[in-house]
Amino acid sequence: MNGGVIGLTIVLVLLVFSLVITLSVNRSAMRQDRARRSALHLEDRALVMTGIYGSQTNSVLKRIAGAENRASIATGQRFTVIVDSDAMTWWRGAEDPLRIARFPLEAIRDVDYGTTGFGNSTFPTIFFGVTVGGRTFDLQLRVANAKGVWNATPQERDQYVEEIRKRLAREP
Repeated sequence: MNGGVIGLTIVLVLLVFSLVITLSVNRSAMRQDRARRSALHLEDRALVMTGIYGSQTNSVLKRIAGAENRASIATGQRFTVIVDSDAMTWWRGAEDPLRIARFPLEAIRDVDYGTTGFGNSTFPTIFFGVTVGGRTFDLQLRVANAKGVWNATPQERDQYVEEIRKRLAREP
């Protein structure tokens, strides 16, 4: 009986601890997301997505930087991708963002969706064909949900792709 009470107490303490950590991480990520959006001075109709780190993404961004004869900037764990009326721009950082890359909409050859994986995890991913310096690069974007905290759902990812395709077709 006494062992059952101790076990239940331990389980409750762990649940409360997990809840506190989850809420803290969620609040911190949302605060960073608000700061990043504010610092970027976005167009009213800009599509803003939060990306999740992927080694393949950083590898391709490094090759693109080389093709443009500029220094490469890694994404970090979370980063921002903005698609506005004339370009797709990738940014690192929240309060003082650094531009990672900028692609005119004309340089985006195709947009598709699917998933990528790491270990036992899968990530809803947007795939871009981006032409730089006469070469086309396959660039992956693992997308977070609208708050930038958790992975996007497949439906959220598909909505992003639909919106990007409209912008590429110059639809209102």
